[in-house]
Parts: sequence; structure tokens; C-alpha cells
Amino acid sequence: MIYYNSRKLKQNDLNELAFIAQMHESLPASWIKKYFVNIEETDKTLTRLIEKHKGNDIFCFVAEKDTQIISYIWAEISEKDNEVLDIFSLWTCEKYRGEGIASHLKIELEKWAKSETNAKKIITTVSAYNENMIALNKKLGYEIMYHKMSKKI
Repeated sequence: MIYYNSRKLKQNDLNELAFIAQMHESLPASWIKKYFVNIEETDKTLTRLIEKHKGNDIFCFVAEKDTQIISYIWAEISEKDNEVLDIFSLWTCEKYRGEGIASHLKIELEKWAKSETNAKKIITTVSAYNENMIALNKKLGYEIMYHKMSKKI
């Protein structure tokens, strides 16, 4: 069992928010060939994270070991429907996967949603190739709503 601290981020946690922005924009490289990180998009993501923290419609929660982020979750109340919570990003350092950290973060998200929002549903998008995340979501009671498919022509 790994020992770590976890906490909800605030607007002034700039280094942590910058880390989340960078990771969020980098993650697609693990399933999209020839993907590159766009610095402008990373900056936009960081600005969004900071601005959203001015209100109470965002949830960024981190797990830290020795002051280093080893896992995070970022979710927001949907701009289209305040009864829907969208998970934008969830990541755990490969070294610490399988330790229950992502489950812990998702449970903290659910607690926040129930106590601080009007959300009735959480929605997340997962790559069809991310078998571990699909299994975790199913274990936590998430159901597949639809499959988004594409074809290059």
C-alpha cells in the first residue's frame, strides 16, 4: 500500500494547475500516433482552470507523494446542463497505478458533487484502448452510454 496525501486544489495552486494543464494536453500522445503538444492549447487550458476556480463549478483534486503529484482528477459542471458533471481528465503516474488512487479521486469527486452541486450524473469519455480505465469505471458503477467511432477516408 502506498501512502499519499490528497487535496482539492484552489485558484492559487498555480504550479499544480499548470501540471494538470500540461498533462491533460499531453495524454492523447499515448493513443494518437504523431500527436504533439500544442503550447497555445496548454496555455488556454491553464487559463480555463484558473478562471473556473473563481467559482464553485470545477473540481481539481490531486494525490501527492513527497510533494509530487502522482494522480489527479479534473471535472466541471457542464455548461449545457448543471445537473451533469463532466470529467475532463484523470491521470495516475504509471508507477502508482493499481493502488486504488484513481478510485479514491473519483469517490472524492462524487462526495463533492453530492454536497456542493446539483449534479445528478457524472459523464466521462474514455479511449476504447484504455482497458484499465474502462474496468475502473465499470467497477465504480459507470455504464457505457454510447460508442463514438471514426473512420479515416
